[in-house]
Amino acid sequence: MLYLKEGLEKNQSIKILYLGGNNLGKNYKNMLYLKQALENNKSIQDLQLRDNNLGENEKNMLYLKEALEINCTVQEIHLEKNNLGRNETDIFYLKEALEKNNSIKILWLNENSLGAMEKNMLYIKEP
Repeated sequence: MLYLKEGLEKNQSIKILYLGGNNLGKNYKNMLYLKQALENNKSIQDLQLRDNNLGENEKNMLYLKEALEINCTVQEIHLEKNNLGRNETDIFYLKEALEKNNSIKILWLNENSLGAMEKNMLYIKEP
């Protein structure tokens, strides 16, 4: 992931980043590198992180939150099948990111462990 981070920081033409099915959540440093890349990349619009077990460690979603608070080009995020909702912090971090980032238009969360409480946490009223 370190080399990918370095490449994404320099490449400002890539629009879709597909990292699905890579089990990035197993080692939180993967998400730290992705965070650093997204903070510096201003071209990625579609971030596909499906099936990466991001719910494995709460640092994963913390780093994603921090990246999305700074990055204003990502418009679509795929977080399907990541075991999100197993703990409350996953959704809390996601909610904080969505409150600060106005560029995200589409968020995919299917095939996670979201109950009614987690879904209510994500409800954001229009200003």
